[in-house]
Amino acid sequence: EQQLQRIKKELKELRKLLPDLKVRDLGGASSIDEVSASAYREKFKTRDIPDTRHPNCIQKIYSDTLPPVTIVIPFHFESLPILLVTLKSIIYRTPPHLVQEIIVVDDLNPETIDADIMIDPKIRIFHNEKREGLIRSKIFGADQARAPVIVFLEAHCEVNVGWLEPLLQVVKDDYTAVPVPILDIIEETGDVGGVYSEAGLNRGGFDHMLVFTWIGLTFNQSVSDPSDLLESPTMPGGLFAISSKWWKIIGKYDPGMKIWGAENVEISLRIWSCGGTIVSVPCSRIGHIFRQKAFPYKFPEGNAETIYRNLARMVATWLDGKYAERFNSLPDPGDVSDRIEIRKRLQCKDFDWYLDNVFPEVRAHFPKE
Repeated sequence: EQQLQRIKKELKELRKLLPDLKVRDLGGASSIDEVSASAYREKFKTRDIPDTRHPNCIQKIYSDTLPPVTIVIPFHFESLPILLVTLKSIIYRTPPHLVQEIIVVDDLNPETIDADIMIDPKIRIFHNEKREGLIRSKIFGADQARAPVIVFLEAHCEVNVGWLEPLLQVVKDDYTAVPVPILDIIEETGDVGGVYSEAGLNRGGFDHMLVFTWIGLTFNQSVSDPSDLLESPTMPGGLFAISSKWWKIIGKYDPGMKIWGAENVEISLRIWSCGGTIVSVPCSRIGHIFRQKAFPYKFPEGNAETIYRNLARMVATWLDGKYAERFNSLPDPGDVSDRIEIRKRLQCKDFDWYLDNVFPEVRAHFPKE
């Protein structure tokens, strides 16, 4: 309680600065005038964290015309101090001209915190009228986005220095490429200030039941430049960048899925099979609090029941014939006709193609006839 009061006092002081800042309009985006930007951003510094990038990253040069982003952050039952660290780290460690707006989606949080998080003119907050869950909150937030690139973050992370430029360079070079940062580890303490530790390079995959798992690098990847992009079969959850154009073309997240669970693997299959790529970006580092509890909050229709149904929707969309048979015990997926239509419209490759060309390491779990 004492720390929360201290944070609110700091926020009160920050708000006093807002009316005095010179703001100009750049195509609909509020941008702090260069004269005031440095001093303004310094007010948002929370703590020093280690720069965990490889030294080769420091030498990289990025385009002078990177596109601006809309950052989407959903939250439900999140700690206010930790959410504030997330927001402050974005403002402090990101060039102002690259952030067009930060959209925060309140998924029926138990307390109203609008006044506490409106610490910058670029922040926009929306409230769900009912509990929608992480997946649908992200869809809603992205629907409000005005920038050409969308970056999804979570409400319990801390961006590191130089985190955004490497992601944007990937999207600028190929709008169908979906870059994913390396997730460093922040110790879960229930409060701000958990120990920030460097994570090794890894990729996302899944096991024989299509459940996400971390996988190691291929031999070629392991001997290449540690700052090089790494093709990844899946994305590890909710932190990634995507062009707004590609997000819409591939059909966003599956809106028929509920709360969270399996959506990251499903959209990964869709991205790869429908003509895109997913790359892990070693030069983009974001600290993330990995919760010790598998389910940090309750799902309205049951935790396991919700995830199994989400998994069933993925199976019904992407697994054909014998591959789907092993999942017969899953619940009814509901209507997936719109998902099948996307697969047909984009002439997406089948699951066999994905296994052979994207994720051959898991082929043993899905043998051909």
